[in-house]
Amino acid sequence: MTIDDTYRSLYQRIPEDILHRHVFPYTHCPKPTPLLQDIKTFESDFALARNYISPVDQDIGSFLNRIIFYCNNYLNVHEVQSNMLGDIIRRNIKYKNRYGLDIYYHVMDMTHEPRVRHCRYLWGLMTPGERTDFINNFVLIDDPHI
Repeated sequence: MTIDDTYRSLYQRIPEDILHRHVFPYTHCPKPTPLLQDIKTFESDFALARNYISPVDQDIGSFLNRIIFYCNNYLNVHEVQSNMLGDIIRRNIKYKNRYGLDIYYHVMDMTHEPRVRHCRYLWGLMTPGERTDFINNFVLIDDPHI
């Protein structure tokens, strides 16, 4: 069975009004160019930064700490939390209305057991411009901030 056969089979089983009202508008809607560009560059930018800062998995804490340091406006998160960090974390729908200690504890939970998924999570919350700035400041310069 080919992919075309599968689609034909689905089209025959799904009512036509459902296809026209719910499936086609979503699948045929053009996606914004910046979103498509962000999707394309996410993985390559992440790999570039990660491989430079922590080439082995045992060093993932170093990479996570640098992301947090950047997101906290180059301030030690244990001493002070910047508005920038809160703004980035609140891009996650779950933390949209959270402030202060909620955000601090959320970040501290990540630092106690650093994982690649924590790095990807923060990397995904950053805008493409913030990611580029991070790479410029932590990968492309000889004298890192930390």
